[in-house]
Amino acid sequence: MKKVKALFWAAVVTVFAVAVTTVGKADGADPAAGSEFVKFRFAHWNIGHFSYYDGADGKDQTTISAEKADEMALRYKKVINEVSPDVMGVAEYEPAFALDGRLAKDVIFQNFKNQYIGTKYAYNCNSIFMNGMAALSEKEIKFTKMVQTRYYKVVEVKLKGKIVKIVETHTDWNQGENGAAYRALQFKEILDAFAKDEYVILAADWNVDSKVAMQEYQPFIDAGYTMANGGYLGLLSTYPRSKSGGFIDNIIVKGFAVSNIGVSEESGNLSDHRLIYCDLIMN
Repeated sequence: MKKVKALFWAAVVTVFAVAVTTVGKADGADPAAGSEFVKFRFAHWNIGHFSYYDGADGKDQTTISAEKADEMALRYKKVINEVSPDVMGVAEYEPAFALDGRLAKDVIFQNFKNQYIGTKYAYNCNSIFMNGMAALSEKEIKFTKMVQTRYYKVVEVKLKGKIVKIVETHTDWNQGENGAAYRALQFKEILDAFAKDEYVILAADWNVDSKVAMQEYQPFIDAGYTMANGGYLGLLSTYPRSKSGGFIDNIIVKGFAVSNIGVSEESGNLSDHRLIYCDLIMN
């Protein structure tokens, strides 16, 4: 009887041990193959230099007074906290949150351990904030053709032993004679830059013409990317001031499944753009 009990408890311990080792693995995953289940939330927001809040026509720098700074900071933080992203790309980032000089990275984004803040050129400033992963490298690449000075910021991280490229950018709008044509070239330049990479996350205010948004996004689809905006839920408005839809902000990925797509309505009261987010699962 003692021998039978011993064998029974040994079997229970073995089953429990097996269950523990498979927690956090993808279905059918082989632990020895390093195929851990990797899922995280990604958000993108054209934050409008902290000057387009409450319907104001903003500019390329903050307009938040020292007196209003604490109140406004809490509003921005509540939006970010509600979405709870692990990684966040920000277009039209502004280093100074308020006119008293306090910094946005310390006031709004202090909950992100790793901060990669881009160079500011008037309205263009692209930054990436992350928890749970750190950049192996970061760089900025200016576009070859552009109306305004524009670039894409890219950081490299390693997940499941694989290199992942995370990009935040802001492409030309239909400005002047060449805006639309240069935007198309900027899309191609990005696609060419990451054509050989298996895992890529592209986040941006893409400034597509909402009347032909899917037509403009088509090169990404043709290249094997999956879109948050224009994908599973169809087109979502992220620029409410547009009369033709405003489908201009998007998270476009390769090597990841996309789920739990959403747009923050409250974020539209703090910028002329709404924040878009989704969960990404590494394939």
